[in-house]
Amino acid sequence: MEEVRELQAWRHHRWRITCRDKFLADGDACTGYFFRRFKRRRAKTTITKIKTAEGVWLEKPQEVRKELQDNFSLLFCPHEATEDYHKARDLVLSDTNQRITQEQAALLVEVPSDSEIFESLLLLPSGKSPGIDGMGPEVLRSLWPVHLGFPMQFIMAVRALQEDAESRILLNGQMLSPFRVSKGVRQGCPLSPLLYVLASIPVINALKKENARGQIAPVDLGQNISASCICLADDPAVFTEVDKASVHDLINLLNLVEVVSGGKINKFKSKVFLIGSGRKPPPWLREVGIRLVGSRDVTTYLGAQLTTVWGGVKNGTALLEKLRAKAEHYTPTLLPFESRMLVLKHALFPTLIYQLLVTRFKKNTFRQADKVLREFLWSTDSHGKCKKSLAAWEYLTMPVKWRGAGIFAAEQFQVGLICRSLLKALHDPVSSLWGPILAWCFLASEVGELGQALFVRGFQSSVNGCPVVSLLLSSWKQFVSLFFWSPDPANGRPWGLLEDCEDSSHAF
Repeated sequence: MEEVRELQAWRHHRWRITCRDKFLADGDACTGYFFRRFKRRRAKTTITKIKTAEGVWLEKPQEVRKELQDNFSLLFCPHEATEDYHKARDLVLSDTNQRITQEQAALLVEVPSDSEIFESLLLLPSGKSPGIDGMGPEVLRSLWPVHLGFPMQFIMAVRALQEDAESRILLNGQMLSPFRVSKGVRQGCPLSPLLYVLASIPVINALKKENARGQIAPVDLGQNISASCICLADDPAVFTEVDKASVHDLINLLNLVEVVSGGKINKFKSKVFLIGSGRKPPPWLREVGIRLVGSRDVTTYLGAQLTTVWGGVKNGTALLEKLRAKAEHYTPTLLPFESRMLVLKHALFPTLIYQLLVTRFKKNTFRQADKVLREFLWSTDSHGKCKKSLAAWEYLTMPVKWRGAGIFAAEQFQVGLICRSLLKALHDPVSSLWGPILAWCFLASEVGELGQALFVRGFQSSVNGCPVVSLLLSSWKQFVSLFFWSPDPANGRPWGLLEDCEDSSHAF
């Protein structure tokens, strides 16, 4: 019975890993699998108490429901267009002179053809997930007719999609009363990111004009390069000198944006970060109302760690820890090779590639990251041991300078690089283990044909009837039997050809 229980536990764990593979493959795509997971997770979510804006905790269910209903109803209701609102709007829009052309305006109101509608229906994914995020539609109504030149017919079409929407709050599995939403855009709608960018244009133009005037002084990076702002979706970063007038002008501009757009700057998430080593913040900077990052604090922006002290952040260490944590989240010994490749593609590689785009690393970090990925792919455990069938091929692919056989460097496990490295080995018979066997089997002219066949036919080729894919994942014993190789340390090579090999008709 003990063995049966162990088998059942293993099968349960194996199914959990299979579900992880499916999640990595599908991700957040609008599929039935995603919504089934969402419903199960939502059923487990429970809110027992909430904290009001005044700092009072509410625990009674009826008080929690009323607070949520009142808060979101007020948050998404339209604000009154007062005289201050019109003044702030005109001031923010005064620096925006862009207009669309007449051809673009005519294209926007052109009636879609039957073929376009049909193609859109074919491309439309199932299971939309509506939500709230971004600027309100009243901003678009105010900006487009006056400054950007969008035709009224197109504005009315967008307004029909954005207005008269209602939302309901799901609290512990119970739907609260619906309320009208007059602000925000819908998540999953292809218009949402475009509307957000259009609503951000006046703010960026106003900031650039203030930079040109010298009111909000940008940061001089040298060589006639200055940094003013970086806008990545709704996560902007504004650069300015530590000057009281510049900082106050920036705060005033942001306050105008709040009045015009109806949005609110999240001061709890916003941070003031001093660039430069050993700079002390002036006393007036603490009165801004935004949290100031200390000299010993480490903050994160776009996934990169930042600090005011040079050398105080170990981004390489953080990257390696993140890769190891993601790799340890799975159990490599129970994952097949295809599943580990799936984990590399959808979980580990994106983390590594993104960090390389935003952060500088030392060479040793690249080597350590490659080691983490390689150990995960070849199912290495905490003791450094892995499956023999994979260990044999790992030894063959490791470069000679790393005490490997030196067939080729498999630092990135992609078919294209494997094929390219293999062809490189064909043309370098001296330093490659593949060289002697290929020179013995093929003429020089046939090597080029072999390379062309590998690229054209991919890995459908075979060695002695064995597909190359199977050869790559085969055990060392199978590898030796296919190539008729045996240890021959006398000639200085790790392996040598058998003298009594009669069959010379090996072909890929």
